[in-house]
Amino acid sequence: MKSHEDLLAAIKNNTLVPSMAHEMAVPRSVRGEFLDLVTKFFNSDMSSADAVKELAAAVKRAQTE
Repeated sequence: MKSHEDLLAAIKNNTLVPSMAHEMAVPRSVRGEFLDLVTKFFNSDMSSADAVKELAAAVKRAQTE
């Protein structure tokens, strides 16, 4: 399977990039906060500036849990 071959090659070459979607790059709490905010942003009239502020606060919250 090509994807498995690619994974093995990335591991061997030290080029593997962890996945946020699979909780390899960030803790579950940070991923949850991120996905909640993205959902809120796309389903409202929230400005990108407000989204950035909320994202920073969400990550800080998640890191203290």
